[in-house]
Amino acid sequence: MATLKRSIQSLITSYPLPTLLGITGIGSCFSEMVINCLLEHNLHATNKALNWQLCAKSVQQRSDIVAGFIQGIFPDIHIVRYYLSRGKWPEHKAEYAKWFTNYTLQQTSQSIYVIDHTPDILLLDSLCDVRHTLCQHQKKKFKVLLGNVDFDDVQTKAAFDRDFTFIGLLTPEQSKMNLEIIFNFFLRKNPNLQIFYMHFPFMERYLEAKWLERAAALKSTLTGMHDVFRNNFTEIIISSEQVKPITDPLHPNYSPQVWNHFYPEVYQKIAQRIIDKVSHMQI
Repeated sequence: MATLKRSIQSLITSYPLPTLLGITGIGSCFSEMVINCLLEHNLHATNKALNWQLCAKSVQQRSDIVAGFIQGIFPDIHIVRYYLSRGKWPEHKAEYAKWFTNYTLQQTSQSIYVIDHTPDILLLDSLCDVRHTLCQHQKKKFKVLLGNVDFDDVQTKAAFDRDFTFIGLLTPEQSKMNLEIIFNFFLRKNPNLQIFYMHFPFMERYLEAKWLERAAALKSTLTGMHDVFRNNFTEIIISSEQVKPITDPLHPNYSPQVWNHFYPEVYQKIAQRIIDKVSHMQI
Protein backbone atom coordinates (compact mmCIF):
# COMPACT_ATOMS: atom_id res chain seq x y z
CA MET A 1 0.00 0.00 0.00
CA ALA A 2 2.85 2.39 0.90
CA THR A 3 4.53 1.62 -2.42
CA LEU A 4 1.30 2.40 -4.31
CA LYS A 5 0.91 5.69 -2.40
CA ARG A 6 4.46 6.73 -3.29
CA SER A 7 3.82 5.84 -6.95
CA ILE A 8 0.70 8.02 -7.06
CA GLN A 9 2.52 10.92 -5.42
CA SER A 10 5.33 10.53 -7.95
CA LEU A 11 2.84 10.69 -10.83
CA ILE A 12 1.22 13.83 -9.41
CA THR A 13 4.62 15.48 -9.09
CA SER A 14 5.64 14.48 -12.61
CA TYR A 15 2.37 15.61 -14.18
CA PRO A 16 1.06 18.61 -12.21
CA LEU A 17 -2.45 19.82 -12.88
CA PRO A 18 -2.60 22.88 -15.15
CA THR A 19 -2.96 26.26 -13.48
CA LEU A 20 -6.53 27.47 -14.08
CA LEU A 21 -6.55 31.22 -14.59
CA GLY A 22 -9.75 33.23 -14.51
CA ILE A 23 -9.71 36.25 -16.81
CA THR A 24 -11.96 39.30 -16.85
CA GLY A 25 -11.99 41.78 -19.74
CA ILE A 26 -12.99 45.44 -19.69
CA GLY A 27 -12.90 47.70 -22.74
CA SER A 28 -13.56 47.33 -26.45
CA CYS A 29 -13.73 44.37 -28.81
CA PHE A 30 -9.91 44.62 -28.85
CA SER A 31 -9.82 43.09 -25.35
CA GLU A 32 -12.51 40.60 -26.35
CA MET A 33 -10.44 39.37 -29.31
CA VAL A 34 -7.32 38.90 -27.16
CA ILE A 35 -9.38 36.97 -24.59
CA ASN A 36 -10.67 34.72 -27.37
CA CYS A 37 -7.07 33.96 -28.32
CA LEU A 38 -6.24 33.08 -24.71
CA LEU A 39 -9.23 30.74 -24.54
CA GLU A 40 -8.20 29.13 -27.84
CA HIS A 41 -4.77 28.56 -26.30
CA ASN A 42 -6.42 25.86 -24.13
CA LEU A 43 -7.22 23.85 -27.26
CA HIS A 44 -4.04 24.23 -29.28
CA ALA A 45 -1.16 24.77 -26.86
CA THR A 46 1.49 22.10 -26.57
CA ASN A 47 2.35 23.43 -23.10
CA LYS A 48 -0.69 22.70 -20.93
CA ALA A 49 0.69 24.35 -17.80
CA LEU A 50 -1.80 27.23 -18.17
CA ASN A 51 -5.52 26.89 -18.66
CA TRP A 52 -7.63 30.00 -19.22
CA GLN A 53 -11.20 30.45 -18.08
CA LEU A 54 -13.45 33.42 -18.78
CA CYS A 55 -14.89 34.99 -15.63
CA ALA A 56 -16.70 37.92 -17.21
CA LYS A 57 -16.31 40.67 -19.79
CA SER A 58 -17.57 44.20 -20.03
CA VAL A 59 -17.38 45.00 -23.74
CA GLN A 60 -17.84 48.50 -25.19
CA GLN A 61 -18.03 49.92 -21.69
CA ARG A 62 -15.93 52.96 -20.78
CA SER A 63 -13.99 52.91 -17.50
CA ASP A 64 -16.42 55.31 -15.80
CA ILE A 65 -19.31 52.91 -16.48
CA VAL A 66 -17.50 50.06 -14.71
CA ALA A 67 -16.37 52.38 -11.89
CA GLY A 68 -20.07 53.23 -11.54
CA PHE A 69 -20.95 49.54 -11.12
CA ILE A 70 -18.45 49.37 -8.25
CA GLN A 71 -20.14 52.41 -6.67
CA GLY A 72 -23.58 50.79 -7.02
CA ILE A 73 -24.74 52.66 -10.13
CA PHE A 74 -26.28 50.26 -12.68
CA PRO A 75 -28.11 50.93 -15.95
CA ASP A 76 -31.86 50.59 -16.20
CA ILE A 77 -32.13 48.25 -19.18
CA HIS A 78 -35.82 49.05 -19.67
CA ILE A 79 -35.03 52.75 -20.16
CA VAL A 80 -32.14 51.99 -22.52
CA ARG A 81 -34.30 49.59 -24.55
CA TYR A 82 -37.16 52.10 -24.72
CA TYR A 83 -35.09 54.85 -26.31
CA LEU A 84 -33.00 52.63 -28.57
CA SER A 85 -36.14 50.98 -29.95
CA ARG A 86 -37.50 54.41 -30.90
CA GLY A 87 -34.24 55.78 -32.25
CA LYS A 88 -33.83 57.23 -35.73
CA TRP A 89 -30.67 56.91 -37.78
CA PRO A 90 -29.84 57.97 -41.35
CA GLU A 91 -31.37 55.62 -43.92
CA HIS A 92 -27.98 54.44 -45.19
CA LYS A 93 -27.15 53.33 -41.63
CA ALA A 94 -30.38 51.42 -41.03
CA GLU A 95 -28.74 47.97 -40.92
CA TYR A 96 -25.94 49.21 -38.69
CA ALA A 97 -28.47 50.89 -36.39
CA LYS A 98 -30.38 47.63 -36.00
CA TRP A 99 -27.17 45.78 -35.15
CA PHE A 100 -26.00 48.57 -32.82
CA THR A 101 -29.30 48.54 -30.89
CA ASN A 102 -29.20 44.79 -30.26
CA TYR A 103 -25.48 44.81 -29.52
CA THR A 104 -25.70 47.70 -27.04
CA LEU A 105 -28.57 46.09 -25.17
CA GLN A 106 -26.73 42.77 -24.99
CA GLN A 107 -23.43 44.27 -23.79
CA THR A 108 -25.10 46.62 -21.31
CA SER A 109 -27.08 43.73 -19.82
CA GLN A 110 -24.06 41.42 -19.54
CA SER A 111 -21.54 43.97 -18.32
CA ILE A 112 -23.18 44.56 -14.95
CA TYR A 113 -21.96 41.14 -13.77
CA VAL A 114 -18.30 41.97 -14.35
CA ILE A 115 -17.76 43.01 -10.72
CA ASP A 116 -19.22 39.77 -9.30
CA HIS A 117 -16.12 37.71 -10.13
CA THR A 118 -12.63 37.38 -8.68
CA PRO A 119 -10.27 36.99 -11.64
CA ASP A 120 -6.57 36.13 -11.70
CA ILE A 121 -6.06 38.27 -14.81
CA LEU A 122 -7.69 41.63 -15.55
CA LEU A 123 -7.33 42.68 -19.19
CA LEU A 124 -8.25 46.18 -20.36
CA ASP A 125 -7.71 48.43 -23.37
CA SER A 126 -7.87 52.17 -23.98
CA LEU A 127 -10.14 52.42 -27.03
CA CYS A 128 -13.44 53.22 -25.27
CA ASP A 129 -11.84 55.79 -22.97
CA VAL A 130 -10.24 57.57 -25.92
CA ARG A 131 -13.17 57.47 -28.36
CA HIS A 132 -16.56 56.97 -26.70
CA THR A 133 -19.01 59.72 -25.81
CA LEU A 134 -21.80 58.78 -23.41
CA CYS A 135 -25.14 59.91 -22.09
CA GLN A 136 -25.96 60.02 -18.37
CA HIS A 137 -29.42 59.52 -16.89
CA GLN A 138 -30.13 62.61 -14.83
CA LYS A 139 -32.03 60.93 -11.99
CA LYS A 140 -30.48 57.45 -11.84
CA LYS A 141 -26.97 58.66 -12.76
CA PHE A 142 -26.07 55.64 -14.88
CA LYS A 143 -24.05 56.18 -18.06
CA VAL A 144 -24.62 54.44 -21.37
CA LEU A 145 -23.36 54.40 -24.95
CA LEU A 146 -26.28 55.38 -27.20
CA GLY A 147 -24.38 56.38 -30.32
CA ASN A 148 -25.84 59.20 -32.41
CA VAL A 149 -29.41 58.29 -31.56
CA ASP A 150 -32.11 60.77 -32.60
CA PHE A 151 -35.91 60.68 -32.68
CA ASP A 152 -38.66 61.50 -35.18
CA ASP A 153 -41.32 61.78 -32.50
CA VAL A 154 -41.23 65.20 -30.83
CA GLN A 155 -42.54 63.90 -27.49
CA THR A 156 -39.97 61.08 -27.36
CA LYS A 157 -37.16 63.52 -28.12
CA ALA A 158 -38.36 65.90 -25.42
CA ALA A 159 -38.55 63.05 -22.90
CA PHE A 160 -35.06 61.88 -23.85
CA ASP A 161 -33.66 65.38 -23.42
CA ARG A 162 -35.26 65.55 -19.97
CA ASP A 163 -33.97 62.12 -18.95
CA PHE A 164 -30.42 62.23 -20.31
CA THR A 165 -27.47 64.59 -20.39
CA PHE A 166 -24.73 64.27 -23.01
CA ILE A 167 -21.42 64.03 -21.12
CA GLY A 168 -18.96 63.69 -23.99
CA LEU A 169 -15.40 62.36 -23.79
CA LEU A 170 -13.30 61.54 -20.74
CA THR A 171 -10.18 63.49 -19.86
CA PRO A 172 -7.01 61.42 -19.30
CA GLU A 173 -7.15 62.35 -15.60
CA GLN A 174 -10.72 61.04 -15.34
CA SER A 175 -9.68 57.79 -17.01
CA LYS A 176 -6.83 57.40 -14.54
CA MET A 177 -9.15 57.96 -11.57
CA ASN A 178 -11.65 55.40 -12.90
CA LEU A 179 -8.93 52.83 -13.55
CA GLU A 180 -7.59 53.25 -10.02
CA ILE A 181 -11.09 52.56 -8.67
CA ILE A 182 -11.35 49.43 -10.84
CA PHE A 183 -7.83 48.16 -10.06
CA ASN A 184 -8.17 48.67 -6.30
CA PHE A 185 -11.58 46.98 -6.29
CA PHE A 186 -10.31 43.81 -7.94
CA LEU A 187 -7.03 43.83 -5.99
CA ARG A 188 -9.00 43.82 -2.73
CA LYS A 189 -10.70 40.67 -3.98
CA ASN A 190 -7.41 39.11 -5.15
CA PRO A 191 -4.11 40.72 -4.04
CA ASN A 192 -2.24 38.52 -6.55
CA LEU A 193 -4.24 39.85 -9.49
CA GLN A 194 -2.27 40.58 -12.65
CA ILE A 195 -3.49 43.62 -14.59
CA PHE A 196 -2.68 43.99 -18.28
CA TYR A 197 -3.53 47.36 -19.82
CA MET A 198 -3.31 47.57 -23.61
CA HIS A 199 -2.94 50.90 -25.36
CA PHE A 200 -5.01 50.60 -28.52
CA PRO A 201 -2.92 51.15 -31.70
CA PHE A 202 -4.67 54.11 -33.31
CA MET A 203 -3.62 54.48 -36.94
CA GLU A 204 -2.76 57.85 -38.45
CA ARG A 205 -3.81 56.68 -41.91
CA TYR A 206 -7.46 56.27 -40.88
CA LEU A 207 -8.03 58.77 -38.06
CA GLU A 208 -7.92 62.49 -37.41
CA ALA A 209 -4.94 63.80 -35.47
CA LYS A 210 -7.08 64.63 -32.42
CA TRP A 211 -7.64 60.91 -31.70
CA LEU A 212 -3.93 60.15 -31.81
CA GLU A 213 -3.31 63.14 -29.55
CA ARG A 214 -5.92 61.90 -27.05
CA ALA A 215 -4.37 58.43 -27.06
CA ALA A 216 -0.89 59.89 -26.47
CA ALA A 217 -2.18 62.07 -23.61
CA LEU A 218 -3.80 59.06 -21.90
CA LYS A 219 -0.61 57.01 -22.28
CA SER A 220 1.40 59.83 -20.70
CA THR A 221 -1.08 60.24 -17.83
CA LEU A 222 -0.98 56.52 -16.96
CA THR A 223 2.83 56.41 -16.75
CA GLY A 224 2.76 56.59 -12.95
CA MET A 225 0.58 53.47 -12.66
CA HIS A 226 3.74 51.34 -12.46
CA ASP A 227 4.77 53.07 -9.25
CA VAL A 228 1.33 52.66 -7.67
CA PHE A 229 0.50 49.08 -8.62
CA ARG A 230 4.06 47.77 -9.02
CA ASN A 231 4.21 44.02 -9.67
CA ASN A 232 0.47 43.79 -10.34
CA PHE A 233 0.47 46.04 -13.40
CA THR A 234 1.77 45.49 -16.94
CA GLU A 235 1.34 48.04 -19.71
CA ILE A 236 1.20 46.72 -23.28
CA ILE A 237 2.02 49.25 -25.97
CA ILE A 238 1.37 48.23 -29.55
CA SER A 239 2.67 50.53 -32.26
CA SER A 240 0.57 51.08 -35.38
CA GLU A 241 3.39 49.51 -37.42
CA GLN A 242 2.78 46.21 -35.61
CA VAL A 243 -0.86 45.88 -36.60
CA LYS A 244 -2.65 45.03 -39.81
CA PRO A 245 -6.25 46.24 -40.19
CA ILE A 246 -8.78 44.12 -42.03
CA THR A 247 -9.46 45.76 -45.39
CA ASP A 248 -11.26 42.82 -47.01
CA PRO A 249 -15.06 43.37 -46.77
CA LEU A 250 -15.61 39.62 -47.04
CA HIS A 251 -13.56 38.84 -43.94
CA PRO A 252 -15.84 37.78 -41.02
CA ASN A 253 -14.25 40.38 -38.70
CA TYR A 254 -14.33 43.23 -41.21
CA SER A 255 -15.47 46.60 -39.85
CA PRO A 256 -16.55 49.47 -42.14
CA GLN A 257 -14.38 51.76 -40.01
CA VAL A 258 -11.35 49.57 -40.93
CA TRP A 259 -8.99 50.95 -38.25
CA ASN A 260 -10.61 49.16 -35.29
CA HIS A 261 -10.42 45.46 -36.35
CA PHE A 262 -7.24 43.54 -37.12
CA TYR A 263 -6.22 40.21 -38.59
CA PRO A 264 -6.07 37.35 -36.03
CA GLU A 265 -2.27 37.24 -35.84
CA VAL A 266 -2.29 40.68 -34.18
CA TYR A 267 -4.41 39.46 -31.27
CA GLN A 268 -2.50 36.18 -31.14
CA LYS A 269 0.83 37.97 -30.68
CA ILE A 270 -0.56 40.05 -27.81
CA ALA A 271 -2.07 36.96 -26.20
CA GLN A 272 1.31 35.22 -26.46
CA ARG A 273 2.99 38.16 -24.70
CA ILE A 274 0.52 37.73 -21.83
CA ILE A 275 1.06 33.96 -21.74
CA ASP A 276 4.84 34.41 -21.67
CA LYS A 277 4.62 36.89 -18.80
CA VAL A 278 2.17 34.83 -16.73
CA SER A 279 4.18 31.63 -17.30
CA HIS A 280 7.02 33.12 -15.26
CA MET A 281 4.77 34.14 -12.38
CA GLN A 282 3.22 32.30 -9.50
CA ILE A 283 -0.37 33.46 -9.31
